[in-house]
Amino acid sequence: MEFRALSVRAPTGAPILRGGSGVVPSGSLCAVIGPSGAGKSTLLRAFCGRQALAGGSVHWDTRGRVVFLPQTDHLFDELTVSETVRFAVLLRTALRGADARAHAASAVAAAGLGAVQHTRVGSVSGGERRRLGCALELLTNPAVLLLDEPLSGLDAVRARGLVDWLAALCARGRTVLLSVHQPTARMMRAFDCLLLLAQDGTVVYCGPTAGARAALRIEPDPRAALAEVLLEHLCCPDPPAPAPEWPPAPVSERQASTGAGGGAPRRAKPAPASFWYLLKRERLLAARRSVRGTSPALQAAAFALAVGLAFGHLSAAPHDGLLQRLSLAVTLVVSIGFMDLAAVSPFLRGRQTFLHEAWSGVFGAGRFVAAHFLAGLPVLLQQASIVALVVSRMTGHPPGEWLLVAVLLLLGMCSRSMAFLVGAACSKDAAALRLLPVLQVLLLLFSGLFVPRTQLPHGLAWVAYASPAAHAFSLLLTAQLQTLCAQITCVDDFGDPAPDWGNDALLRSNLTLPVSGATHVAAMLAFAAAGLSAAVAALHLRAHGPGCAQHRSACRKRSQCAHHGGDFGTPPPEGLGDLRQTHARHPEPAVHAGV
Repeated sequence: MEFRALSVRAPTGAPILRGGSGVVPSGSLCAVIGPSGAGKSTLLRAFCGRQALAGGSVHWDTRGRVVFLPQTDHLFDELTVSETVRFAVLLRTALRGADARAHAASAVAAAGLGAVQHTRVGSVSGGERRRLGCALELLTNPAVLLLDEPLSGLDAVRARGLVDWLAALCARGRTVLLSVHQPTARMMRAFDCLLLLAQDGTVVYCGPTAGARAALRIEPDPRAALAEVLLEHLCCPDPPAPAPEWPPAPVSERQASTGAGGGAPRRAKPAPASFWYLLKRERLLAARRSVRGTSPALQAAAFALAVGLAFGHLSAAPHDGLLQRLSLAVTLVVSIGFMDLAAVSPFLRGRQTFLHEAWSGVFGAGRFVAAHFLAGLPVLLQQASIVALVVSRMTGHPPGEWLLVAVLLLLGMCSRSMAFLVGAACSKDAAALRLLPVLQVLLLLFSGLFVPRTQLPHGLAWVAYASPAAHAFSLLLTAQLQTLCAQITCVDDFGDPAPDWGNDALLRSNLTLPVSGATHVAAMLAFAAAGLSAAVAALHLRAHGPGCAQHRSACRKRSQCAHHGGDFGTPPPEGLGDLRQTHARHPEPAVHAGV
């Protein structure tokens, strides 16, 4: 492979690779070495054609395939090693039956995975997983393998074994290029050639491993390995300047880290102003996520336009107008309830960060949930306002715009609180994403929107009063019926005024909850508050509950867990006096005589 004047630029125009040139011999094991951020992954993608070039060219003197393996594999953890290889043979080759099984078995044996062939992929080691990924690509007999950081996460022994296996592939005629961070001395001897990248993306060397030191004019140092010397030269060709002094920690932080009286470390208490910084961070994340992905305002506008076009101007006839208003209320309630379920995704992404920061004592679960919820309120208000304005103008005379904004905002708050609760209670993201729509469907199914409350089983009639959708539907339908009754005048066959069918007791008992409007609002606010409180309790239990209970039982009576504000219970080894002081700080609990 030969590349000339190869240059790559970022979408912003900043240079990533700066016009490097070089040659990689056929059948060689070439290591791409450089500091973090030098562009090693970009260079490999440029070699295989997955990266657009700003200049230069790449020429491969081979008729075989060039395969690129990214750092993150896409293997299925549920399949065994042999099943993974067998399905790859069936999908990537024309072999079938016994020939496919024999080819898969030989591939497993050639990759050195015979001992784990019946083990699921999620349970094998990192080195075996890397070899499995390479074995899948070798099924189609490629000429070149490009591996992005295949040694990351491996210990020295498994990394050395993977390098030896790749060297054996090169001995049989294949060319392998792999990016590495800091190989050991034994790995360096296995590499046939090196491709060195400087910090600014410049190719400073491409040639045999033995000639790298002389080409870069590096003085021999018997105390340092070759990889260490090369990385130091690539990171900083000039002698490094002395590191600046690290600023001292505040007094409160030093006291929290050392403990009272010079004892063991304690958890730092959250500062009162940390909530506002947390809220500011969540608002910034919410704004940037909406810019990077699909904007919530655009989603709300598209939904409102679709609803307005579907319903048009509502009819003033008694029966047609009632059916159209029923359909409009159900559409708004169901759609808004499901539209905000996407809020669980950013909550799940921030949950792992919260658990790490909670163990460090930065802030508690209450502040995290409150900041996350308050940061999303402007988005909810924006969506509710857009939907209410567009639907009100396009459908003629539905309930007032402000009432529709309030109902949709309350419904969105309830849906978001339920998403937070499910996200906090489920340990796995996939479980939360599967459970949340099921709960939403159950609340809608027993809310009276589709089946009248009078026809529900007696043991499930209470679900309608606990469902935010039922309260939102009752508010919208009541307001729309009042609007429809004000527009028309019904008369009987003799010309006398007919009874007000819009307020018929049977209709109200079957479709709406027999409570006042203020009670509907209070019920929805109570549902949102209960969901948020349960989410706080679930997160607090995950961050502090089981682990602290085990640690407290291990510490016994002499100390408390650091998560509960006490000192760790390891007594100082200086002498008996320190032990007595420890017992004085943590006296034995009083025991009842009858126990």
